Amino acid sequence: MNFLIRTLKFAAQTDAEVGAPVTDPIDGWAGPTDDRVTFSGQTKDKAGVVRCRIYSCRFDGTDLKAHTSKENTPVEQYLFPQTKQTAYDMAIV
Repeated sequence: MNFLIRTLKFAAQTDAEVGAPVTDPIDGWAGPTDDRVTFSGQTKDKAGVVRCRIYSCRFDGTDLKAHTSKENTPVEQYLFPQTKQTAYDMAIV
């Protein structure tokens, strides 16, 4: 199987809910649809609150969407129904 690996570079993006630029994008993956990329990023608002969120946008960097809460509440780990384990549990086996 051959994979095409290409570095994506976006113009500056702003989290509209927080009103702050998204910085330090990491862990980019194709999806959740064929025309989007999903990644982690962080923001720092005017009050100095740092938030780490999961975002997606089109491959050209437009249509930024946040998929996690702006309240910085931890997201519960997904339990796979077949194994009743998290991805972390399965990775360390």
